[in-house]
Amino acid sequence: MTNPGRDRYEAFGLSVASAWPLSQLSPVEGQSAEPDVIVETGALPQRPEGVTEESTTIHADDDRGFTTLRTPDALYWFYEGVGTLRIREGRDIVVDPAPAAARAAVERLLLGPGMQSVLVQREHLVLHASAVVIGDSLVAVAGPSGRGKSTVAAACSAAGHVVHADDTVAVDSGDCGPCVPPGVPSLGVAPVVANSLSLGGDEVEGRIAVDDDRFSDGARRIERVYLLADDEAFGVDPLPNGAAVFALLRASYSLYDDTNADRAASHLSACGTLAGTARIRRLRRPRSLDRLPELVRLLERDLSD
Repeated sequence: MTNPGRDRYEAFGLSVASAWPLSQLSPVEGQSAEPDVIVETGALPQRPEGVTEESTTIHADDDRGFTTLRTPDALYWFYEGVGTLRIREGRDIVVDPAPAAARAAVERLLLGPGMQSVLVQREHLVLHASAVVIGDSLVAVAGPSGRGKSTVAAACSAAGHVVHADDTVAVDSGDCGPCVPPGVPSLGVAPVVANSLSLGGDEVEGRIAVDDDRFSDGARRIERVYLLADDEAFGVDPLPNGAAVFALLRASYSLYDDTNADRAASHLSACGTLAGTARIRRLRRPRSLDRLPELVRLLERDLSD
């Protein structure tokens, strides 16, 4: 395993010392304390069958070319053409890039699946969501890949609201209730979306950077979770507690196998806690770039109720 000098960063409320440059994060100078997370480069199997330990397949997606394995002490992510990650103890990440992998793709692997795995291993409830601050309220917009979470966050930013996280929302049940630390200060939106909303941030490794004055500067208690749904008309539908819990289960990363009863119970409990303290609602809207300002106004009105 190689161990070159590591730059220091902060993301998701954690200090990160990384041997792989993370251009979406600003380096933090003068930190001497032990980091929460260490990223190193090293030799790992390039295919799942190369793992010699006992393992369970958690996810496999042939279309997107990735597989997630769980061993007794680690999580492995295999992405064709990008590389392999191994995450242990919510702290140690090793990355082995594929020979022709683009730097941007490896960074997305580290800041996406890598940090999601760290947060799950640290027993955060990790939502597949983006989060923004509207007024004084932190809200998350959740849904599967491609549903439009980042686009909604970008529309809120264009309307003057503050971005808090994109694609990964880590909920930590602390003394103040379910709180969310800021994520990575960038948005994963297509150029057509950025142009439509006149977003002014620079493109960093295929993502739109969020200026400091438009990005959150500290952990906040989460007030609402909106579950995105496609519809011909706008609408907000409150979910009863039972339905809300199972909706949060579907909208969050599990990364454990079906036989892990303790982890499943803990995950269910975290979803129940969030459903009991935040308002969980279905957010219906047409998928139209021209109507994004209407969607933002709908969120503003709903939060004022």
